[in-house]
Order: sequence, then structure tokens, then C-alpha cells
Amino acid sequence: MENVNDILVNYKKIPYEFYEWNNNDNIIHVKNMKVFKVSDECMYDFLNYEIKISKKIFKEINEEYNTTNKNKHLNVFIIFNDELCLSVLLDSDGKIIGKSKLLYEEQDDIIKRFNNLNEKKINYKVISKSKYNKYFTRYKIELTDNLKKYITYLYKNNSLDELKYLYYDCFFENNDNINEIYNKIIKNIEENNIFVISKLRKYIKYVKNSIN
Repeated sequence: MENVNDILVNYKKIPYEFYEWNNNDNIIHVKNMKVFKVSDECMYDFLNYEIKISKKIFKEINEEYNTTNKNKHLNVFIIFNDELCLSVLLDSDGKIIGKSKLLYEEQDDIIKRFNNLNEKKINYKVISKSKYNKYFTRYKIELTDNLKKYITYLYKNNSLDELKYLYYDCFFENNDNINEIYNKIIKNIEENNIFVISKLRKYIKYVKNSIN
């Protein structure tokens, strides 16, 4: 187990690539962080699931930051394998509430410098699936999230006429069943149906412009 100094991180629910960080993101300069080399399976789980780490690991991290880090409100550490580094932010119960990829130079340095470390066995519990998709850009993730929120808003408010219109616009068929309409539209958004996403995006843009 080793430490690294002076690392820039941008904690989000989804760990965006550093070149997708925005100027208004809360980018943090962490003075000191523990580094663990982990298995590919562990890295996959940390990227793709909501995780809660064991009390033992959390205690190690917490004790370190009570004595060496000026950012005492942070419980953070870095895991890495041969290809990737991921920094995670924990709440007081050991649940991961933020994930961040690193700047390319910092990631490259960590992988090269600590590659000979033995893999650390981190005990953790998978809570739920996360929204991470390595093939989606930040723009695409935020777009699909906004579309799903809008369709869910219409569904919860029983806006059947509007949903029926969108359904026909997307699939060229009529449907009066609000549950079927909602489920099919959401399913196509999640499956990255470009045609459906484009139709919905244009419609929402039109609605916003009409209001303004």
C-alpha cells in the first residue's frame, strides 16, 4: 500500500474522462491519497456498480486522513489496474458517493510507479447497478438522463395525450396504454435508439422554445 500526492479529482456519480470535465465542476486538489492495486474484477465492479466498502478498509482510509490530509472532510483513495486509475469518495458509512478518473499524466505515473505492488483484496458489497457506460460521452449520458426524467414526469402526471403523441412520433403507431407507452420509450432511450432520442430531444427543445 502506497500514497500519492497532489492529485486533481472531479467526483461525480459517473467518472467522466478528464477531457470532459467542465469549468463549473468542483475539481478538488487532494494533497495525499492511498493507492491500491486491484484485480480487473474489482475495477469493473467499482466502475459499474454502487459500492459500499468494508469497515476495515474504511477505517484505514479514515485514520490516514485524520492525521495526514488537510482535506479532513474527504475519505478518498485510488484503485488501479494495468489500464486505469479510479479515485473514489466515501460517505461516513463507507458507501461510494463519488468517482473520478484522473488526468492522463497522473494516471500513467501511478500505473508505472506502483505496478509491482501486490493486488489489494478490498472487501465490499454491491448495492446496485450504476449508470456508467464507457461508450457514452458525458453529453450523451446527461442527454439520456434528461430525456428519461421528462418522460417519467409526463408519466407520473398522467399526461397521456402528450405521451401518445411522442409514442406515435417515435414508433409510427397508436397506443392508448400509458404503461406500455412509458416502458417502450424508456427502454429505447436506455438502448440508445438514436432515432427515438433525436425525436424526443427535438420535441423537448420545441416545447422549451415555445414557453420562452
